Amino acid sequence: TNRTRLILRTIFSSASTQGKSGNVKKTLREVAKIVNGCVIGDENVVVTGVCGIREAKKGDLTFVAKSYLGRLLNIEGHYEGAQQVTQAVVDYGVEYWQDRPLDVLNTLLELGAIYRNQSKLGDAEATYSEAYEGFLNTVGEAHPSTVVALSNLGQIYEKQGLYDEAEPVLKQALEMFEALFGPDK
Repeated sequence: TNRTRLILRTIFSSASTQGKSGNVKKTLREVAKIVNGCVIGDENVVVTGVCGIREAKKGDLTFVAKSYLGRLLNIEGHYEGAQQVTQAVVDYGVEYWQDRPLDVLNTLLELGAIYRNQSKLGDAEATYSEAYEGFLNTVGEAHPSTVVALSNLGQIYEKQGLYDEAEPVLKQALEMFEALFGPDK
């Protein structure tokens, strides 16, 4: 289980540090090998350890791997593919991961980044707003992911030229950040 997590993270880290190197197909093959080799036990349960999953329904590992794949495609500039894969992970998470809302919300942040990279700023705004509200309701203001979601939302307002909306949002995100980590020195 820890081996699976390490392999997926190593593949992701290696591919993402190499940037636009054309290694997506190779990485896809490696992730597929891992997914196909990691179903343990009966057909309804796998034990993976990937991204904190201890026990998962069959199919969860595939979607964890797809989450990594969405990130890789985004890094490589294959935004349409990244959007499709990441949206599928969000849809799966909403249906099957009710007990793991942070996984779903973090995937929403990834989807917002993909929209931002495609200059689909309205979609990015809606996605970041949904993620922010979800984090706020799930873990409250005193959580780093809540701050990230709010900051991302403020940055999208700024990119859209909505400076009157961006300024208070970014100020609030800064205040939340400083409350969590102290003032920047």
